[in-house]
Amino acid sequence: MKYNIRVILEANEDVIRDIEINSNCLLSELHYFLIECFELNKNELASFYTTNNELEIINEIPLVSFEERGSNMDNTTLELVLDEDNNNLIYVYDYMKMWRFLLELKSIEENFDFRKCTNKIGEMPNEAPEINFAEENQNEDEDGIDDEYY
Repeated sequence: MKYNIRVILEANEDVIRDIEINSNCLLSELHYFLIECFELNKNELASFYTTNNELEIINEIPLVSFEERGSNMDNTTLELVLDEDNNNLIYVYDYMKMWRFLLELKSIEENFDFRKCTNKIGEMPNEAPEINFAEENQNEDEDGIDDEYY
């Protein structure tokens, strides 16, 4: 399924990204996608945190777990921690600077396509328009000089 998620940076200015991602992706995949979306350094540690409805932290899911059998981003899928009932996550990036992001699940769609047209203007005609390729001097400028780089 496709998750439509709004990601909001906790900051004075609005910094928001709306993303579409497969619900069965690993949290590590989401982590690297967020790094790409926000143009962050990919060499920093980060964690996701599950929350309750009041955004109180319940559980940490780190990029790297220091416990032998602990959960981490490589063994946790997005749909395991985010759904219609638990529709928020907190993402903390770079423990020294503590960038905090709120992830809000906005909607869930049944089908997920990796390729999707999100904007459509006009309709395709039933027949291809007739095009005349015989125009002369298409590259001439106002002075009548043929400019091959025009």
